[in-house]
Amino acid sequence: QHFDCWVTYSPGDLFNEIFGVDAVENQTLLQALMHGGGGEHALGRHAVAALLSAASPGVDFFFTEADVILLVQNAYAEGDFETAKNILAAENEQGCPLNNSCGGDDGEDDNGDDDDDGNDATGMGCTPGYWKQEHHFGSWVTYTPTDLFDEVFGVDTADGAILLDKLKRGGGGQYAMGRHAVAAILNASHPDVDYFYTPAEVIMIVQDAYAYGEFEEAKNRLAARNEQSCPLGASRSTSSGRSGARAKAKRGGPR
Repeated sequence: QHFDCWVTYSPGDLFNEIFGVDAVENQTLLQALMHGGGGEHALGRHAVAALLSAASPGVDFFFTEADVILLVQNAYAEGDFETAKNILAAENEQGCPLNNSCGGDDGEDDNGDDDDDGNDATGMGCTPGYWKQEHHFGSWVTYTPTDLFDEVFGVDTADGAILLDKLKRGGGGQYAMGRHAVAAILNASHPDVDYFYTPAEVIMIVQDAYAYGEFEEAKNRLAARNEQSCPLGASRSTSSGRSGARAKAKRGGPR
């Protein structure tokens, strides 16, 4: 819901082109904002946030756009991502004046955490343990237990597992991430769950995890949102799994 606050730049703009760098992972600005992890990825998140703040007429930001771009270019030239991240983070974490002026809710992350890994006391989310139970299959919308994980998330795990298999599979690493990925996509798709992420955002997080091998980071981000208050309780009477969840208006802005 904060996309209306973006000026000069758009979520689909390429990071390398905007900042004039040659990052190996030439992501869009939105992907850079959503990518977890430290080092270069942490700098990427704060670089995009700083550039948007500098470009916004409603934000009295310390740096100009040219300042932000120069900081990022120097960080890539010298390989010192931490220093640049700290400089930009100190300015990004000042008070946000935009609030509702651009169609957002409060202008900040729900928990003030740029990594989206904290709990939101007013958020909703049901756990993998909820979704894997047969008597809750009637709560599945858009997807069904037998849908293939790889097809839903656009990844290539080579194990041919269905969504229910991923929910039931134990273990850590990519298996733990798989459990929470399925729970997250079901939460995001359900019209009665006010979930933090949209389905598209969940899919992007999972694709990034497989692309960069950062399963723990992705699992932690999704688990924090899946372990909120579950509003569903008893399952719906239907078991088709294909009710009109996509009609629900989900928030589309980056977090």
